[in-house]
This record gives sequence, C-alpha cells and structure tokens, in this order.
Amino acid sequence: MAKGLQHNFKSLTKEQSKKIDWRWKDINLRLWARVRKTRGCWHWTGGVDSSGYGSIYYQKRLWSAHRLSYSLSVGAIPRGKQINHTCDNTRCVNPKHLWIGTQQENIADRVQKKRSYRAHGSKNASSKLTERKVRNIKRLLQQGVTYSQLSRAYKVATSTIGRIARDTHWKHVKLNECTN
Repeated sequence: MAKGLQHNFKSLTKEQSKKIDWRWKDINLRLWARVRKTRGCWHWTGGVDSSGYGSIYYQKRLWSAHRLSYSLSVGAIPRGKQINHTCDNTRCVNPKHLWIGTQQENIADRVQKKRSYRAHGSKNASSKLTERKVRNIKRLLQQGVTYSQLSRAYKVATSTIGRIARDTHWKHVKLNECTN
C-alpha cells in the first residue's frame, strides 16, 4: 500500500486509487475509527489485551493495534522482529512513535529509560508475606522448624519456604535487621 494514502480514501485520484490494495480499506477504516489523535500519542480507544495493548480482529485473527498501524502506515514487519514504542504508551498507535526492533533491543531501551523496576517483597501486590514474617521464617528455620510446618503456619507453599531458606527469594531480608 502506498504510504500516506491510507487515511483519506475520499480524496484519491484514479492513479492513487490503483496503487491501493483495497482488501485493506475496510481494516483501515475500522482501525483509524478507534483512534483519538493528539499532538503526541494517537490513543487506541478500542479493546485492549491483558497487557494493555490495543487489539482488533481482522481476517479471523486478533491483531495488536500498534502492529497493524505500523504495517498499514510504514510497511511489513520483518519476521522475528517486533514493534516497540518510543513513547512507552502501550495504547499508542502513532506510526511516528513506533520502531522495529528485537526483544533484546526493547529490553535495553527499557533499562536505559529506567522502566525495569519490579516490586520486591511486600511491595509486590501479590505477596502473601511481609519482611517481618520472612525474618521470623528465617529465624524459625535456624531453630529447626520444618518447611511443611512453616508453610501451614504462614499459608504459603513449601516451595516458597524452601526458596526463602536457600536465599533465592526474599534475599533482601536479613536476620540481623531490626523489626519494626
């Protein structure tokens, strides 16, 4: 599809019309009808997936809105590549904010922009334990209490207790720290 022709089908000349793959006309209209354009990001207003990326059905398949936007506006996405955002907005479909890259390049971009923070310990919303409880677990482990006894007492899996004992999880919690 010719670049720049996809947004306004009504004002096309006959020559321009011949350059368009009309199978994409319907998806173009459907895609851009769900976009709210601003000076920066073009916000997807349609459905989103569990990761917060826009999604749209086309040809009996669910497409990521930003990938479809890139494909329609810039061109094909090479095999093994992904579409990344310069703006870090998962709902943005502005082709000027999208770039082709690898997963490794996307991770490097995330680290460079300091967006790679993961919540540890009790700051993780799905954590069942607190730093104080883990400190107590570590103390009880030293006293010989078994994994299964601790897992029942703290309502966690025995594997969680094992990871605490081996210091692969909750390693930021030290026994000699003061308790609050």
